[in-house]
Amino acid sequence: MQTSLQTVDALRRSGYTGHRTCESSFHTKGGFAFSFTKPKANANVIDTDRRLSLLRMFAKRMKITGLPRDGERGTHMDNNNLVIVTDFDGTLMKEDVGDTVMKELGILEREETIEVTRKFIGKEIGTMKWIEVAYSFLEGRQAEVDELLESVSPRQGAPRFLDFCKERQIPVIILSDGMAYYIEKLTQKFGIEADKIISNPIRYLSDGEYSLGFQNPNPSCRWCGCCKADAVRRLKEEGSKVVYIGDGVSDLYGSSFADWIFARSTLANFLTESGEQFYRFETFDDIMDVFAGDFDAFSAGTAARMRAKENTFCRFA
Repeated sequence: MQTSLQTVDALRRSGYTGHRTCESSFHTKGGFAFSFTKPKANANVIDTDRRLSLLRMFAKRMKITGLPRDGERGTHMDNNNLVIVTDFDGTLMKEDVGDTVMKELGILEREETIEVTRKFIGKEIGTMKWIEVAYSFLEGRQAEVDELLESVSPRQGAPRFLDFCKERQIPVIILSDGMAYYIEKLTQKFGIEADKIISNPIRYLSDGEYSLGFQNPNPSCRWCGCCKADAVRRLKEEGSKVVYIGDGVSDLYGSSFADWIFARSTLANFLTESGEQFYRFETFDDIMDVFAGDFDAFSAGTAARMRAKENTFCRFA
């Protein structure tokens, strides 16, 4: 405890103040809570970069959670640790970008892809194996992919929803079983701001090489390329209240650890069949009607239609 108290004093002397007083905050497992304020002009404190550096120095020692990364808005505590997790393809974007690329480039018609698709539909394999085969055929086709990206757009109401979250300092995480290359390219193109993007590290590199990898850090389950369940489960372990927005099969796993679910398409059908509670949407305007309209209840953790079913499929070490 002495070391922790010395750390607390050091942080306070550096300009870190009590919880709920300012822009970014974090919690320690020992129960300490701090916030970070930007120094006022001519204030006798060390500069912002050094203060963040000091915070990162102590983060590992004190097991601090919610620490903002470079270029990220921090995980704010002002709304009782409310976090938005949204899928990308067919959710944040109007189109399923990955499916569009696969279809337009003829990859779905290849014999190898037809075979893994048959196995995927038959639940013999998950998305990891499907991606490994299908996405391998994108090597050397960057120009064609880039051209296709010109035809896609965000789902109606998405910019308004993201602005709402930003104004209220609610972290937004994009969680996708898709390709990092097109997600990064499209978020930049449309000015979509997220605190974190979690996706499969599949990219065209600056040297012309093609990199195909998977995000999945879960050694106990290699079903999905991106383990959405693990990502949301970790947020819950950190004390977050999670609003999940999705449309597809992989979202079934991620949403099963959330507090509230906004669903459309395949995900909505699965949830209806299982008897799970959720909010149906087609545009982010629909989400805004519910989320902004009952924001105080979501922030307090008392909003209706909280997820009730337990995840019995995903495995963890």
